[in-house]
Amino acid sequence: MRWVAVILAAVFLGNGAFMLVSPKDWFAAIPGVAETGPYNSHLVRDVGIAYGVAGLATLWGAFGGGWRCYALALAFIGAHAVLHVIETLSGHAHAAHHGPTLLNDVAGIYVPAAGLLWLTIRARQMNP
Repeated sequence: MRWVAVILAAVFLGNGAFMLVSPKDWFAAIPGVAETGPYNSHLVRDVGIAYGVAGLATLWGAFGGGWRCYALALAFIGAHAVLHVIETLSGHAHAAHHGPTLLNDVAGIYVPAAGLLWLTIRARQMNP
């Protein structure tokens, strides 16, 4: 279970760091992002901070912080995934019309959210 949390934490921390250090490069590098609207460095960095907090919470959970740490990370990561589902189903998201971007969402948004949900439930069952 810990290795899943460490991998997710590394992904969240890496993405957050990329967003904070080089927001314009991040905006250009992630498939489908440029199609969501104009570049806004402040917005990219704000979201980078949220990813960083989620990464730190996930790492803390992996090393004894308990299920509440995973739940904290899930608050952002899960809500972000739900937003993507809603926008895709309503046809507002680029992913609704572009297969590779949808696959990117699955790998980069939905799978990490599902992993955090699993970690939260599993850790809660082990240590209520």
